[in-house]
Amino acid sequence: KLTVTPEVNEFAPPFGDETLGPVVFTKPITPKVFQNPNWYHRRGQITDWERPDHVLLGDFKGGLRDLATERRDVRDAIIESIAAWVQEIPFDGIRYDAVKHVDPPLWTDLVARVRELSSRREDSFLQVAEVFDGSLENISAYVGENAFDSVLDFAGKYTVFRDVFL
Repeated sequence: KLTVTPEVNEFAPPFGDETLGPVVFTKPITPKVFQNPNWYHRRGQITDWERPDHVLLGDFKGGLRDLATERRDVRDAIIESIAAWVQEIPFDGIRYDAVKHVDPPLWTDLVARVRELSSRREDSFLQVAEVFDGSLENISAYVGENAFDSVLDFAGKYTVFRDVFL
């Protein structure tokens, strides 16, 4: 089985420092539509992982810029790109990275579209959310009807590390 991981939130290579002048992309981004600097929050790196606005709108370390997934045009471009993969490449599932860092309506639309397209396949298709959180209650909110098929069990990881290794 083959699973792919599209970067929906932090997939853009670094672009120039806007404090030094206009935003200039230092590496080409494809599809080209994602080269629009207005499609990024540009609020700086996440500094407080407990603040929802930082988690949802901040950039990741290493220059990974946060897409403005609350914008309809950005959501449509993401959905169109991933839908094309599902139609053209015979993989068996998608692991979505950094799910809690993306505006929730994107997931509702994207998961539904992928589910519609993958239902035409002979084999089953799995959509898994990566939600790096130690709370089972928090991560379980991402699974169910009209949501992801599964979520990575980071709550279990936290328990094992706390209770076994520390």
